[in-house]
Amino acid sequence: MQSGLFKYRLRCAAFLSATICSRMTNRYTRLLELSPGPHEPTAQCGLQAQSALKAAWSVAAHYLSSNATAETISAIALAVFEAFSGHIVCKDCLDQRSKAVVNVVEKWDEIVLLPFNVSNATSNSA
Repeated sequence: MQSGLFKYRLRCAAFLSATICSRMTNRYTRLLELSPGPHEPTAQCGLQAQSALKAAWSVAAHYLSSNATAETISAIALAVFEAFSGHIVCKDCLDQRSKAVVNVVEKWDEIVLLPFNVSNATSNSA
């Protein structure tokens, strides 16, 4: 009887793990859509020049969403966004990028840790 219960729990854990991973990846993809906002135009960087940051963000977000798994750590997102926007020289654009990356990294860490916090809370209450 114990082996049957163990197998059942193993199947349930595998299903829940796959479901949680899928949901996490979907949340991450939606999170990546939060691109950096524009800054006030300057003599060196107008709205047209700022479109380069938006394009770089979109390409990096597409790359990450195509390759994201539940094991994707926030440091990878940081490295990818920095790599894809390495050609940006405007300090204001880079500040906007940094703010957006910090937002993505913080929220991604929350998404990744949420299943563990929920499982810890339920196991602590039992």
